[in-house]
Amino acid sequence: MTAVPVVFELVLSGIFLQLLSKSEASRQELLISRELVGHMNAALTVHMQRTHMLYVAFSGAGSKDVDLIKKLEHEAEAEVAAVKELSAKTVRQKALWDHLASINDRVNAGVTDLRVGYDKGDKAATAASWLRAQGVIQDFVDTVRELGQAESVREKEIQREIDRTNDLMSKIMAASVALSALLALLLVAIFNKTTASRLSKIMANTERLAAGLAPEQRVSGTDELAEIDAMYHRLYESLSALRKQERAFLEKAAEAICTLDHKLIFREVNPAAARLFELDEEELIGRRLLELFDERTRVEVQKHFQEAAQADGESRFELLIPGRRGAARFSYWSVSPAPEDAAFYCVIQDITQRKQAERLKSEFVAMISHDLRTPLTSVQMALDWVDVDYGTVLAPDVKRVVSNATQAADHMLTLINNLLDLEKFESGHMTLSCAPCRLSSVIEPVLSNVLNLAEFKKIKIETKFIDDPELSVDAQLIGQVVQNLVGNAVKFSSANSRILIRVEVESDNFIAVSVKDEGPGISAAELPFVFERFFQAAQDEKAGRKGSGLGLAICRAIVDAHGGTIGAISAPGEGSTFWFKLPGRGGK
Repeated sequence: MTAVPVVFELVLSGIFLQLLSKSEASRQELLISRELVGHMNAALTVHMQRTHMLYVAFSGAGSKDVDLIKKLEHEAEAEVAAVKELSAKTVRQKALWDHLASINDRVNAGVTDLRVGYDKGDKAATAASWLRAQGVIQDFVDTVRELGQAESVREKEIQREIDRTNDLMSKIMAASVALSALLALLLVAIFNKTTASRLSKIMANTERLAAGLAPEQRVSGTDELAEIDAMYHRLYESLSALRKQERAFLEKAAEAICTLDHKLIFREVNPAAARLFELDEEELIGRRLLELFDERTRVEVQKHFQEAAQADGESRFELLIPGRRGAARFSYWSVSPAPEDAAFYCVIQDITQRKQAERLKSEFVAMISHDLRTPLTSVQMALDWVDVDYGTVLAPDVKRVVSNATQAADHMLTLINNLLDLEKFESGHMTLSCAPCRLSSVIEPVLSNVLNLAEFKKIKIETKFIDDPELSVDAQLIGQVVQNLVGNAVKFSSANSRILIRVEVESDNFIAVSVKDEGPGISAAELPFVFERFFQAAQDEKAGRKGSGLGLAICRAIVDAHGGTIGAISAPGEGSTFWFKLPGRGGK
């Protein structure tokens, strides 16, 4: 279709070039004709001047100007030469041009004879030459007049040809404008019939794709529009495959996943969500979340979602879901708001079993507290009484057994007390007694407790207080953290090594405390688990160093309760650095 206007323009350009060539040829012919007439008249004028001057000189009416006569002779020759040159460019009236050239030669010969006779003083010969020259000149005049008339007629013919050509070009131009307009209308009509309809198909497929529907009509062809439509179909196929994978993932997910609109109405749910709420998926979609909770819990649900809508990221909270066919279930919600979709994306975990495990754990801790700690305390007191009152009279083997039993009882009581403390922190039942203090006043008393062991192993303990600002903490509990970290550093460090305790304020107004030792270090595989309950590093087991495995877990619980963080940096053979950070008084 795009080639039609190009072909039309090429044909039109060819016609115009042909007409212009013809018009230019006519114009050149007209110019040559006018130039010939001009040279002929000039030659005629020069010949007449020459004969007139000779006649005047011959009759004695004037003097003979030899130089002027020679000049006129040369001019005559130049004009005749120009006439010959121009006449060679046209075949029209060639016989007359040749005749005129021969006459010019005769005129030149007659004038020459006239001048020779005059120079000799032969008046009779001169008179005869004069008469002959007059006849030749008359013939020249008649020929020039005839040629002039012929050229005048030809000029008129050429002008008419030029006018006809110009008129034809004007008509062709008008016709080309009309044809161009008609062609444009035709192309517009074709465009509306083909391209516009194809564009409408693409727009319809775009709307269907945006609505999640399959594009129906295919646009034929191999141009850009067809490629765009093919891309839409490929895009829908890719999206369909992605939706199938997403749906398969949602259907197989163990967690309940759902989408709620801004009115907390279910938009999408997976089978796990339907099982959690004890409804079919069809029953759940379109239902309001608040309808699934009792009156007392609805206020709590609305509060959580209002806070989630205002949060920058994910919000987490727990809700008790009433049972429709069985017992109520505990659930843990992770809610991400999507303001652009006016929706909430929710992932819900059923934590009923976890809650039951926590209840069992609490019961177990209570059992330990009442059923184990009290008897163990009695056993410990009895063993201490035996050692104090009868230690001097007991046989060595019996005394060794009593000592081992005492150590075992102490170890078990320490383990039970640590478990109870850890449970209080994790359950939120531990109360902090925070008061303003400086870390130097917390750390220095702790060092005295480990000084004897450090001196025995010839370990040098250094403190570096880059900053020592005042902060609000439970000094006893933070002292327990420092005691544990420094105690571990002394216990696991080799003799003649060094321990550095460093205190400084970081840019986020958190106060960092670090304990760096030169011990055996911890492997990268074990490092993430050092703050877990009952964890024992492989290096400790090889060295026979036994502990409860709860010290670092308690440290993490204490630091977390203060709003801080705790961690460790270590590598085998490079020592370890245990650190914790606490918010300053103007911080978190």
